[in-house]
This record gives sequence, structure tokens and C-alpha cells, in this order.
Amino acid sequence: MDKQLTHHKKSINDEEVFLISRIIAGASNNPLDYEIVYISHSFFDNNNLDEEDIIGKTAKEIDDNNKSDSFMWLSFLMQANERIKEEFPICFFGATSQCYADSYFYNHDFLFIHVFKKTESDYYKVNKYIEDAPYGIFIANNMGEILYVNKQTRRISGYSSEEIIGRRILDFVAKEDYSRAIKDLFEQRSLKERFEAQYRCEHKYDGIRIWELSSVKLDENQFIGFINDVTELIASRTALKDSQERFKLLFEDAPLGYQSLNEDGIILTVNNAWAEMLGYEKDEVIGKPFNNFIVGDHVYYCMRKFQEFKSRGTSHANFEMLKKSGERIKVHLDGRISINENNGFFQTHCIIKDVTEQLIAERTLIDSEKKYSAMIQNMSDVIMILGDNAEITYASPNIESLFGWNSIDLLGQPGVMLVHHEDADYISAQFGELIKKHNEVSKMEFRVMCKNGETRNIDLVAKNLMKDKDISGVLLNFHDITERVRLEREKLEMDQYVRNQQKLNAIGTLASGIAHEINNPINGIMNYSQVILDDKNDSDIVESCANEILRETDRVSGIVRNLLDFSRQQKQEYSEADVSEIVAKTLSLIKTTLRHDGINLQIDIDKDLPKIKCKASQIQQVIMNLVTNARDSLNEKFPEEDDGKIIKIAAYEDNSNESFVCIEVSDTGNGIPADVQDRIFDPFFTTKDRDEGTGLGLSISHGIIKEHGGSLTFVTKRNHYTKFFINIPVSIKRD
Repeated sequence: MDKQLTHHKKSINDEEVFLISRIIAGASNNPLDYEIVYISHSFFDNNNLDEEDIIGKTAKEIDDNNKSDSFMWLSFLMQANERIKEEFPICFFGATSQCYADSYFYNHDFLFIHVFKKTESDYYKVNKYIEDAPYGIFIANNMGEILYVNKQTRRISGYSSEEIIGRRILDFVAKEDYSRAIKDLFEQRSLKERFEAQYRCEHKYDGIRIWELSSVKLDENQFIGFINDVTELIASRTALKDSQERFKLLFEDAPLGYQSLNEDGIILTVNNAWAEMLGYEKDEVIGKPFNNFIVGDHVYYCMRKFQEFKSRGTSHANFEMLKKSGERIKVHLDGRISINENNGFFQTHCIIKDVTEQLIAERTLIDSEKKYSAMIQNMSDVIMILGDNAEITYASPNIESLFGWNSIDLLGQPGVMLVHHEDADYISAQFGELIKKHNEVSKMEFRVMCKNGETRNIDLVAKNLMKDKDISGVLLNFHDITERVRLEREKLEMDQYVRNQQKLNAIGTLASGIAHEINNPINGIMNYSQVILDDKNDSDIVESCANEILRETDRVSGIVRNLLDFSRQQKQEYSEADVSEIVAKTLSLIKTTLRHDGINLQIDIDKDLPKIKCKASQIQQVIMNLVTNARDSLNEKFPEEDDGKIIKIAAYEDNSNESFVCIEVSDTGNGIPADVQDRIFDPFFTTKDRDEGTGLGLSISHGIIKEHGGSLTFVTKRNHYTKFFINIPVSIKRD
């Protein structure tokens, strides 16, 4: 006992019962029992007890061992931080008397000094205290029937004394806890120690509430109980637990590293992400200086930042840390400090993120942006974006070097301003169709106007990306094809020139035959004219000769007309044509030559062939080229006249595809050598002597048939035959 306790002992008349006890409280701070620390000698004068029966024992233990005397103390539980002396009425139930006691709260060990005064009138003060106690008090018999309740019990339950007394405790327990409460009640009968439990109970007005009940036996037939409504307490504890769990999840399982340092830079705590980031266990780092984990050449920087951190209260820093494996990582730190009750530094709270990959990605992105910027600046194509009103929202910078327009000056301008006026309507219509469908791709060729007035030919690819959040417009790719268009135009002109030249060559080759074809009817005309002169008075002879002259003249006219059709250079449109007529016109120019070479010409054209859609003079040119090549092959194999010297021209519907007519030109010549078969359609390839051919005939023929949507193929057998097949689409497919 210290001096203060000794002082209290001396200040009390030893004639009075003087007792010092330590309170034993329940979970909700309900006083359940007292442990006796000291008791005065006057107590033993009035009781048949020795000091060893009391000191160190609880009131309940004393009661169980001494049936003649029962002790029960009721008191408020003082909060641990209270410092003042208080007085409390304590009820002492003895075998022969009742007394009132003054109680003094002594210290943080919940010691009370109780001075019992045998004052009969003070007994009523005790009753008033029980009635006005801040927690519920009730007395019940062993059957659980309630005999007494105080004011707080009535408030907690919502019922009046009349509604409670005589009812069982179980009547107030909710059905969810009813079975457990029955079991506890039976155990309470046999228990000699204190009892404590929580049940869901029914409040008269507020529904289910949670009550904490604690009780001690008064005697074999009665027990006294204490009630506290702990609904809000449990709810707050549950909320606190949930909050703690959430904090634990946020802290321990957070994806970012967390650390806390004291004023000296010592690590107080880290979370799992921090430990995993550096490869340590938590107990390997807690209590260590933070500088131990910083790369050496960054330590001074971090020390300076830490001093600023403590003075400013916040910090943002980028530095390098060292993993347990020795690997260096780049980190970013964001932190704040918390202060103590004196507004001084308490500890830091910092989030640390490994930004190594992020910095690499950012650097890569920057390099990539520079790379693509340079690519766009130097690429040969112009990139442009048009908004939903066809205004220019982006133009790649290289548009200035290609078309002379400044990319910034074009922003907001209508895209059609760049289009040649003759192509503007066409492009506007195409754009209108394009924006109707998302992701639609359109290709078109047109002319654009450069800033200096020059015209350029453009191959444009456009894609509707109006719904793309990054583009929000139509993406255009301008490819300058001006040079290609020029070359194609020159190629067409050259092809036409070569084709015409080939015609002239063919005409030159056939000149003697054509001259012979014309000479025969001219001789006939001369002869018939002479007869008329000789017999001009004979009208019948004159009429007959005149008719023959007309027939021969028509024959010459037909030969000349066919020659002109074959050699014409003007542009010809596609039209319907009869295959037999094309073959006949071609043969009218060459049959005399073939007959002169002793070649047997065979014609086999199916009747009622569908017409083909073609440029007739070009198909005539192809047939003429194939017949001429056949003649050369036959003359090479048969220098003299021979029955096997045959050229056959046939025409029939393609059995594999009724949409085509096949014109077949075959000969019985030497055939085409195997080593040159893959090259016969190549320009300027020929097996003839230099003065006999240019090697353009089959190449031009192949190009003509391809332009008509058809094909030119062949089969050959060396020293036996060659067959060429011209497949041309029909004008109208038959039903």
C-alpha cells in the first residue's frame, strides 16, 4: 500500500467496517464481482470469518464458502482517465443487518475504498440508487420468472413493470436465440459463478434489439441480473471491424507500395506491395533506415528531399531504389506527414510506385512519336482527316512539299477546295456515300489542285472512322500517281502505235495477195468494158457486161473496205459483232496469199452463234496475226505445196462456260518448241529472223483479248500441230 492508501486507512474510524476491493467487470463494463484487497479488523468482530478467508478472494467465492453471510456490491465503473474522488452507495446484505457505504474510487486499478455505516435510514438511498442505476437491474427466480426490474430495465425493454413482472426472461428472447437461452437458463441454475451472454430480444416498439445479460446468484432460489442494450455498440464494433478489414485490404493488398518513416528516416511499416516490389520480407526492412534501400548516387538527393518533406508536409520525388537481388528500379514517391498532439512531426505516409517500365514505355513512345512524325513528314503520301462536314481537321505536314499547301492553313477549310473543279461533283457524291457506313472503305482517282495552280493525279483511299474516338472523321490517304498516269498514257499511245505498225506490217506482208485480189476484178472490168465498146449497139450484151462490171466493182470495194477496217487507227467503241463476219472480213485480206502458198484453208463456224461484245477491228487483228503465224510455220515445214498444209478456223460456244465464244485457229506446222512456250506472249520475243518479225504480234494479241475480258491460250505438239484458242465474252447470255 502506498502512502495515499495508508492515509485513507488512518482517516477512517476503525470501528466502522473498512474494505478495499478491486472491481471485476463484464464485457460491457457491468460490475460482476469484487476481489477483496484489504479489510479492517472491525469486520472480523462482526463476522465469523478469518482474514485468510477474505483477503484475495472474490465476493462470490466468500459467498459460496459462507452461506450465513452474503456479500454483493454494486457500483458505477469509473473510466480509466478519471482523476476525482467519487462517492457511491454500496449495498451490503449481511445475515443480521443492512448498511450503507461510502465508496471512493482510488486509482487506475479500479480499487475502491468502501466505508460501511450501519444506518438504517440510508437503506432507502440504496434502493433509490438501484432504481436509478444507469444499467438495467432485475431479480428473477430459478424458473426465470422476473420478480423485480428497475427503471433502466423498463426503458431498455419498452415495457412497464406490470408488463414484465411475472413473465419469464425467455418471453423477451427472439426465436433465433430462444433455444440457446433455454440451455443457458438451465446452466445458470447449477452455476455458482457469474454468468454472461448476449441475446436478440424483442423491444415493445423498436423490434429486435441485442441485450447483454449478466447475472450472479443471490441464493439457491434467486439471482440478480444486469441488462445493457448493446445493439449500437455491436453495430459500431461491426462497423469498426469492417472498417479495419477494409483498411487491411487497402493497406496490405493495395497494388502500390506503402511505407511509413519516423523523424529519423527509420522504416516503421511497409505493405505487401512494397516488400514484393523490392523482394524483401517485411521483417527484413522494418526498423532499418530507408537510405539502406536507395541507390548510392541517389541517397544525397533523397536526404535533401526528406528534410524538405518534414518542413513542407508533402513530397513528390523520383529516384532509384535497390532490390534485394541487386537490381536497380526507378520509383516515384508521393507522401504526406501526420502530426502529433503537439502539432509536431509524427510519421510519414508515402506511396511508392515502380515506374521503371512506365519510363521505358514513355521513352519508347516519345521515340516512336518522333519516328512516326519524321516518317509522315518524309513519306510520299499525304494523310488527311475530314470532319462530318467535310472540313479538314488534320493534314500531314508533308502536304506542303508535295502540293504546296501549308497544313496549318488548311485546318477548317472544306476538303473539296483541293479537288479539280471537273472532279468536284464526283468526289462530293463519293464522300456522301462513304459517311453513311462506319468503317466503309472507298477508293477513287481524281485530280487535285496544287497551290501554284498545277494539277496532280491522285489515287485516294478513304475510310469512314467517324465513330472512332481518336480519329472522329474520314481518314484519307493521298497517293500521287501523276507520273504513273503519264506513263500509262504514253504506254497506251505506244501500244496503239505498235498495233498500227503491226497492221501495216501485216498489210505489207499481204500486199501482193491483196493486189492480186484487186487485179483480177480490175482485169474483168477492163474486159467487159472492151466488149461494150465493141458491141455497143447490142443492148443485151451491154446490159450483161454492165452488170458484171458492177459485180466486180463491188468486189473491189469490199476488199478495200475490209482493208480500211483492218488498218483504221481511230478510236473504236465496244459493240455487238458477228464472229462469222469478223472471220470473213479477215480472210478476204489473206485468202489469196494462203492459196498462193498452197495452204488448204478450212472454215468451221457454228451456225446461230451468239454475238460477242468487242472492238471488231482488234479481234480481226488478233485472227490475222494467228493466221499469219500459222502460214509462216506451214511454209517452214512444207516449202512446197502439200496436202497436209492446213489452216483451220473454227468458232463455237465454250462448253465449260456458255458466257464465252471460242475462236480456234490451228495449223499442222512444226509446233512451238518446249523451251520457248513460256515466253511466246512476252513483248519482243520471237523465233523469227530479225528482218521477219518484231516479236510484238502475240504480245499485242494477248493484251487485246485480255482487255476484252477474255483469254488467249494454246496447245502444241512438236512437228505435229499448234492450236490457239480465243475466248471472248458473249454480248447477251442465252437463256
